[in-house]
Amino acid sequence: EVIGGLLSGSLALLSDAKHNLNDTISIIISYFANKISHRQQTASHTFGYKRAEILAALFNASVLFAVAFFLFKEAAHRLIEPEEIRTGLLLIVASVGLAGNLISVFLLHADSHKSLNVKSAYLHLMADTFSSVAVILGGLAMHFWGWRRLDSILTVLIGIYILKESYGIISQAVSILMQQAPNELAIGEIRQEIEKMEAVQSLHHVHFWQLNEAESFFEAHVELA
Repeated sequence: EVIGGLLSGSLALLSDAKHNLNDTISIIISYFANKISHRQQTASHTFGYKRAEILAALFNASVLFAVAFFLFKEAAHRLIEPEEIRTGLLLIVASVGLAGNLISVFLLHADSHKSLNVKSAYLHLMADTFSSVAVILGGLAMHFWGWRRLDSILTVLIGIYILKESYGIISQAVSILMQQAPNELAIGEIRQEIEKMEAVQSLHHVHFWQLNEAESFFEAHVELA
């Protein structure tokens, strides 16, 4: 794709190539983070290593955020000075890239709902899939109607999608790392139910936090009657 982007002059195809390289790195990071997270707890790591996946998700999503702004910069330059694009080569290379992305998305789809780490890698691949589709549609429009600036416009739209999706992962990962109480738990109601118990005199120093997106913890001082 890098060679095809340089030879065809397509910024969108070069952007797609950069995404694919970034995807490869993100999947490697996600893979090793997953392996580390399954290590047993130790005397110094009493909760184990499960947050390795959260750190990987945060890193991968942050890289996506930076990539989006780079795309905006390059697209702005091309909007001002559009270049001639060899659409035939663009369409061939983009189609091959799309096929690879679709296979990868299919393989990760099921686990993307279970792990924030896998979801971040899945998002990289989804962004690339949309990017490849946009490149192909843009290539067709440029081939038949000569809309050279469409290449840059599609790049901006891809960047906006990446920003939107990566922000959600960054926000969730930061919340977990900052030990925010899980949003889906009705903390007030849980506290009231405990205080209703006949043997409980008072409840204080209440803490809720998440170890990862699947495990939540509750800690409190309970004074018994």
